[in-house]
Amino acid sequence: MKVDQEEAAYQEEQRRLAVERAYNLSYQDTDPARELKSAIILSRTNKEREEQIARKKMWDQMAQKKEAFHLEQQRTAVRKMEVIRCFSVFLSLFLPFCSYSLHLFFYAFEPLNAGDVLFSYSNCRV
Repeated sequence: MKVDQEEAAYQEEQRRLAVERAYNLSYQDTDPARELKSAIILSRTNKEREEQIARKKMWDQMAQKKEAFHLEQQRTAVRKMEVIRCFSVFLSLFLPFCSYSLHLFFYAFEPLNAGDVLFSYSNCRV
């Protein structure tokens, strides 16, 4: 008797699941359900596209910053090379008249402290 009741409950649950499944399948074939699914898919697609656009914008900004950084580094290097060239021309013209050696050339880009003297007219033989 107890087994028959359990079997009846099990069969009733199976029938309920089958009816629910049939109802869901028939509901999914209706136009409102299709339109709802279509709207959900469209919404997800639009959200993903907006995220892609935001990522692209972020990558473009990072690329612009990187390019600006490298451009500034190149400009700095060109300025340093110009200073080196000018200083080497100055040394090649001035060294025959002074007792300085080329070690001054290496101090051209060192930061100066208060009281540092790179040049003194007392060393010149003019």
